Amino acid sequence: MADAKDDGVMAEAQIAQPLGRWPILSYGVGHMLNDITSACWFTYLLLFLQQIGLAPRYKRISTDSIKLLDSINFRSF
Repeated sequence: MADAKDDGVMAEAQIAQPLGRWPILSYGVGHMLNDITSACWFTYLLLFLQQIGLAPRYKRISTDSIKLLDSINFRSF
């Protein structure tokens, strides 16, 4: 039982340490690449919806709903 308590203290000590520069830089670069990728997908989606002849109102509704769902999903982490 004492071992389980020691493991919890060790895990808590690891969480309390501040992040270094490389993890923060890596997170920032990954976040930037994720934003660029989503912008490319939104552009592709708009071009595709325009190609199939969807009305501009429905294009706006579809892209806005995708962006809203993406922002809600990102905040859940």
